[in-house]
Amino acid sequence: MKNLTNKMLVVMMVSFFFSTSLFAQSEKAPAKSNVYTVNSDESSLKWIGSKPLGEHFGTLDISEGALEFDNNKLIGGHFVLDMESMKVDDIEDPETNAKLLGHLQSADFFNVAEHPKAKFVISDARMIKGNGYNYEISGELTLKDISHPVKFHAMVQQDGGVLKAHAPEFEIDRTKWDIQYKSKSFFDNLKDNFIYDEIGIEIHLIAN
Repeated sequence: MKNLTNKMLVVMMVSFFFSTSLFAQSEKAPAKSNVYTVNSDESSLKWIGSKPLGEHFGTLDISEGALEFDNNKLIGGHFVLDMESMKVDDIEDPETNAKLLGHLQSADFFNVAEHPKAKFVISDARMIKGNGYNYEISGELTLKDISHPVKFHAMVQQDGGVLKAHAPEFEIDRTKWDIQYKSKSFFDNLKDNFIYDEIGIEIHLIAN
């Protein structure tokens, strides 16, 4: 009888050990990470360049990219801009449109022949509360093989297997990427014939 009691006690202790171990493991299970691949057909970047007498605007294709989430929080990612896809959307006349586009793609501006790609890599994504956005995203923009930090607000939403991200218009200083054409920061006596250093950027990303 004593031996039977001891055996039952051992079985109970072993069962308790395994049950508590499994419970602890389930409590400490790592959160699932998800990587969303950017849908290049549905994603784009809008640019706006201004001068005293008006502005021009157009788009760039986002050719590839990925966004990484951990426990439903954005933690990293990147996207690539196809500089050869640049379009001017505010000029209807084909000849005038082509002239401006050619100038923007030249060495005076983005030098697309030598630098056909640009890239943005996220270094930090901080959740915040704002009007029309829920993240403050920091990262590095590489343009013309020159890299500088960029920070902007964005609304990032997960809907099942689809991710939607929208960054309302923010500005970058083009001169940091060696785009000095008609910049008052580098040239005097331009009077009203100058172009503002700031380029407006708006980003739309769809990922799966």
